[in-house]
Amino acid sequence: REFESISKEITEYEKKVVNTIEGNTLHEIEINSTSLRKYLNKKFNITFSQGISPKIIALLHSNNINTLEDFSKIEELEIMKKYFGNGSKKFPARYDLMIKNLLDYREKQL
Repeated sequence: REFESISKEITEYEKKVVNTIEGNTLHEIEINSTSLRKYLNKKFNITFSQGISPKIIALLHSNNINTLEDFSKIEELEIMKKYFGNGSKKFPARYDLMIKNLLDYREKQL
């Protein structure tokens, strides 16, 4: 019952994230592994279940990127596309590497 309850809570949270993304109220969703994965899946129209490591989430937070809206401000589509196999939905996206690359790019621009 506990596992079922936790699973239900996760599913409900994922639905809330998707609805918020679709409603374009990104400032309402704090960045965590689930919210950022759902955001990227929606943005690139893929269904990829790879989680984003806690280390990367902490790195984003340490760079004052705390919400999905903050993340949207550091996006560089040309960089991001490299990690999605040129549109192939079967290519395993490497979210952690992509995010590090985005942060490095942002640092160089500052």
